[in-house]
Amino acid sequence: MAIIGGEEKDWNRFGFLVKVFSRENSSNIVTSCTGTIISTKLILTSSYCLLNATTGRRLYEFVVTIQSLKRPKTLSAEVIEIGETWGILKISEIPLSTLCPPLPAPKRVAQLNVRPSLIQSSIVNIDILKLKNKKCWIVGFATTDNATEFIKQEQIHLIKIHSLNSVKDKPNYLWSSIVANETACWDDAGAALFCSTRNWGHVLIGIFQHLIAPKKPIDPQKENVKMDMMDSCSRAIEMRFSKTINQQKIFEAIQKFDLAAFVSVYQNCFREIPYNLTPGL
Repeated sequence: MAIIGGEEKDWNRFGFLVKVFSRENSSNIVTSCTGTIISTKLILTSSYCLLNATTGRRLYEFVVTIQSLKRPKTLSAEVIEIGETWGILKISEIPLSTLCPPLPAPKRVAQLNVRPSLIQSSIVNIDILKLKNKKCWIVGFATTDNATEFIKQEQIHLIKIHSLNSVKDKPNYLWSSIVANETACWDDAGAALFCSTRNWGHVLIGIFQHLIAPKKPIDPQKENVKMDMMDSCSRAIEMRFSKTINQQKIFEAIQKFDLAAFVSVYQNCFREIPYNLTPGL
């Protein structure tokens, strides 16, 4: 189950958006999630997508589906770092020319709140709650009835986030009210939350994690896992996001595994700022 409602968009114009699939060593059950290209080799997603929900152990096999210039391509992936709410996967290198095509083509890599350098990178401090007239949004794959259809799904939708608020007692989380029943759903775990900033343009500031929905009595005679999942998304009242802008370990992992290419991405893709990933938004 993925994005419900929102504006239909072209995946080719949001080429940083990827699907993440994972499974246990001895299981045919596949966990499907969403991720974001953040450099030539690295994918940022939710830690939920990489760990067994019951045991907390790392899942065994991972693949990532990206939108190439001709058709979607599936690549094997390996986990290089897992934080409390986020994880980073490493894939085979995507050419810099693919991620940073000449204008007016949109970039196929997301911008983090950092100005990288081979000598010393600097973090761009962003106070999300103080952004004036902020335009925030998430993009993900349109909802499907089952996992098999999600694998083939190429239709994507964008949801505008009308407000962001701090979660009481959880300083690393933000919540947003669901408006007009437009919401992310289970397969969107790991989807990037972007906000437009005056100085830097569209910046990845968080990751979608889960929904808050009122409990509903279970009717054994109508019990259907697929319908229950869809219903829980339709009944949700809040979307919950974890912040990435204050996660120093994300940047440390990038510096360890892909620093030179990461610097090149910012020199080629985000040289002219503020940069808008979605012109007109």
